[in-house]
Amino acid sequence: MSYLKNNKYISSSNESFRVIRKCSVCGKKAIFINSNKFRVNANGSRIDVWLIYQCKKCKHTYNLTIYERVRKDALSLELYTGFIENDDELARVYGRDKSLFVKNKAEIDLRSGPRY
Repeated sequence: MSYLKNNKYISSSNESFRVIRKCSVCGKKAIFINSNKFRVNANGSRIDVWLIYQCKKCKHTYNLTIYERVRKDALSLELYTGFIENDDELARVYGRDKSLFVKNKAEIDLRSGPRY
């Protein structure tokens, strides 16, 4: 019988990635934080959706593209409702999706956000 216990702990962060980019108000590179809000724009039968990030210092915004010019029937009703109602959990899910940042060519602050 062994008295040594082997425990494994998995830590999952609830925090979104932060973005490093030049802030036009601050005039230098700044950290932008997920505001957990979406911007939705419809033009005819096409929909654009962005996740809004804010400069940590001055609150200037940066829109991270999630969907661009998709047909309105391409999004499920639940997903569309989540965007319209600024669902916090949905914003955190998209804020942790690394492929979204790669697609937008956004520089991620590696000192923050989820750890893989």
